[in-house]
Amino acid sequence: MPLPFPTSWDIVVRHGDMPTNEGTLIIQSVANGQVKGTLNFRGTTYPISGTWYEQSNYLSFQSSFAMFDGTLSIYKDPLFIHYTLRGNYVSTLSTYFPGNVGTWSATNAIYMGIR
Repeated sequence: MPLPFPTSWDIVVRHGDMPTNEGTLIIQSVANGQVKGTLNFRGTTYPISGTWYEQSNYLSFQSSFAMFDGTLSIYKDPLFIHYTLRGNYVSTLSTYFPGNVGTWSATNAIYMGIR
């Protein structure tokens, strides 16, 4: 299944015993497997770019502070298609905690109407 765009996702980033960060992942475009968008945490927007592998439902992308990778799962009910991206991340050298690892998940639901 294709990665939907343009879409806004609720994203949660967890890193060990540090506080959880919640924000917004915007996927602006997916073209020829290339993903463009933004991450927003606490009012600060970071551009992202990455790769979408449709056959395996695998996404990898990077921002100025971390590299993310994960897989897409889909659940359909009569009114919505529920999308969940889930995976791991590694902080880059530009952060206070370079090499810090953690997990992330992002959710989105698209209304399909009454069938």
